[in-house]
Amino acid sequence: MRIHRYLVGVVTVFAGAVGAAAAGQESAVSLQFKPTAAVLSYRQISTEETELTSATRAPVEKSIYEARRELTQTVTAEDDELEVTVQQVKVIATHKGRRLRKETPSDPLTFTVLRTGEVVDGDGTLGIVLPSQPVTPGSTWSATIEPTPEFPLALTAHYVFKQFQQVGSRRCALIETSAHGDVSKTIEKPGWFHTSFGTVLFDPTAGVIVKATTCVSRAIAYPCLHPSNLSSVVSSTDTTLTLCP
Repeated sequence: MRIHRYLVGVVTVFAGAVGAAAAGQESAVSLQFKPTAAVLSYRQISTEETELTSATRAPVEKSIYEARRELTQTVTAEDDELEVTVQQVKVIATHKGRRLRKETPSDPLTFTVLRTGEVVDGDGTLGIVLPSQPVTPGSTWSATIEPTPEFPLALTAHYVFKQFQQVGSRRCALIETSAHGDVSKTIEKPGWFHTSFGTVLFDPTAGVIVKATTCVSRAIAYPCLHPSNLSSVVSSTDTTLTLCP
């Protein structure tokens, strides 16, 4: 089963240094995960476009895969750590415009994070690492995403607190995100590249992600059975994650 893992990650993230805050009248705000509800519900829509090419032939295949998912995030707080369990409860998927048979919900994934989102244990991630100190609009920070056997890329993620933005009754922090990586820096495999950018709307009062959008681009080049036949896979995935009322 294919799952674009925005909440359900396969990487370990370590908090980066907090940059200097921009000058202005805004008071510094603490951005920390502190959900008061034991269970949060999210809707996720992801669209993946993939193209496979061959060195000896024209493009072999182009495909578009879309999935609409309902996720639950169960959180248990203990001091400065949060135990998080993410469960996919419903999914509707289409491929090239045709609806696929109903996918089976995934097994729950449990991991432990600090209130910044830095992973302490497990293979999950909340999708962002927040700064450890209060920040104001204009502040920047970064994080390192370590490679795993399943995702062999060391990524560097950058964050910018752009401004406050009202979302209904919530006064959210609008955070721009970006990440990039090159597998040649981590393991000996040809041509894995990854870039992503997006935004996160984070409610500092409730301590939850209200909405997140991301666009991920990956390019993979690898030799086929014949040494002269070099193929590549290029994919682009757009994902929107929204907190349910």
